[in-house]
Amino acid sequence: MNNKEQNMIIAENIKKYLRLKGITQKELADSIGIKPSTMSDYLNLRSKPSHGVIQKIADYFGIGKSDIDTTYKEDSDLTIFNDENKTISKLFENDNDDFVRIVRNLASLSDEQLKIVNNLVTSLLELDNKRDHN
Repeated sequence: MNNKEQNMIIAENIKKYLRLKGITQKELADSIGIKPSTMSDYLNLRSKPSHGVIQKIADYFGIGKSDIDTTYKEDSDLTIFNDENKTISKLFENDNDDFVRIVRNLASLSDEQLKIVNNLVTSLLELDNKRDHN
């Protein structure tokens, strides 16, 4: 993959998450501490965000860097998997019946249904986060 293709993917993914969250590029830029013109440069393929900026964007949206820049997928997916696997193991160790029931139910859902569940959980967490900041 060349630089231009990578920049296009990054820009499209940022735009996707802006739409999903219902915010403007200016709001995102302000939230992560960069100039709106810099964000515009990223989205219009005039420049590429640094690794640190991609991390700030990912943190803002509550996603992984690999959701913004797919070149992070292989390494970060393994790290995320290992971290999540440790968390899941702890939940199973504690005999958390609710957690076990949820996991069993999730296992029977289609990919599309899992996306809906993920969006719902993300929305609930964002709502909680907004309440905490008010």
